[in-house]
Amino acid sequence: MVDITAILRALLRTLTIPFASPPGSPQIFIGPPPGCLGTRYSAALIFWPDGSQVGGIGSQPGIYFGQITAGIPFEDGLEMGYVVRDEAGGICGFIATTRWGASNDGTGVLSISQAELLAATGGAGVTLDSRTLTVDGPGGFNGVAAYTDWNQIFGFGATLNLQDASSSILVSGGLLDLQAAGQLTIHEDSTRLFSAPSISSTLVPRTLVDMAIVRCSAAVTLTTSSQLVTGATVDMNLPNNSVWEAHAVADFQWTVAGNTTAQCRLQIDGAVQTGEALLDDAGDTTQRATVAQQWAGSQDSGDIRTFRLAALKSANVGTVQIREDHTTLLVKVYA
Repeated sequence: MVDITAILRALLRTLTIPFASPPGSPQIFIGPPPGCLGTRYSAALIFWPDGSQVGGIGSQPGIYFGQITAGIPFEDGLEMGYVVRDEAGGICGFIATTRWGASNDGTGVLSISQAELLAATGGAGVTLDSRTLTVDGPGGFNGVAAYTDWNQIFGFGATLNLQDASSSILVSGGLLDLQAAGQLTIHEDSTRLFSAPSISSTLVPRTLVDMAIVRCSAAVTLTTSSQLVTGATVDMNLPNNSVWEAHAVADFQWTVAGNTTAQCRLQIDGAVQTGEALLDDAGDTTQRATVAQQWAGSQDSGDIRTFRLAALKSANVGTVQIREDHTTLLVKVYA
């Protein structure tokens, strides 16, 4: 006796819509995944567009949903991604971009997870040209509402950029996980960062690579024109993509009051940086104080930069010096 049910099951193990449509034509595939997808998934739904499955590595990618095979990490989870396949040309490669998963604790309580831009790959010859996630507004994630209930995973070379003063990452009860070659970029003056019980990352913190401290070697009587502070000059080698910080202490001493302001500045290669160490004499002939100021910046391409202090007074009255020994410049470089 012929088992019609068994025959139908065999015929329907895979389904192509429209039926028997040839490679290169738009179609939907349901069943055990073909080619390289079978190394990771036990079942798949694939949407093949026009021009797919032909043309070798240049064929159009299909969009797939695949159920991860039991026995490998994240088993039984569902992934979405893109696949390039040309069976005749022996080409097959895929990239998973999103994963969903859920587990039941046995009482009907579900634990649900979602991971973005995983870029788990299989086969050969298929790569991504960009894996950058951008936080571009208050609470925003790629311009949409903030995620508040999900653990977010940024992996396999993904980059998370925080670009403006309103951007922030707040992890109040979850996990921020940067995997593989993940990069977290904090743009200057941009971000209030973490309130997080668990931060897992392969990021290597910046390391102090050079430091120098120099002192004023001879007192300088200030005028209304900026003068270099004798001895307070140092050349620093700044590597590619480095950051620097500079700290100055200026020892000002008045001998004749004039109700003026003494000013100490940082110059880098002759360019005056924003911010000064300031002291008013307040009409006191014996006014003296050590005044601090600090600066910071970054260096995209490696170069040797000259850091130096300069000083002046605001009006041509009174007599004030910036003194030796206690006037210092400290520069640190991190890479």
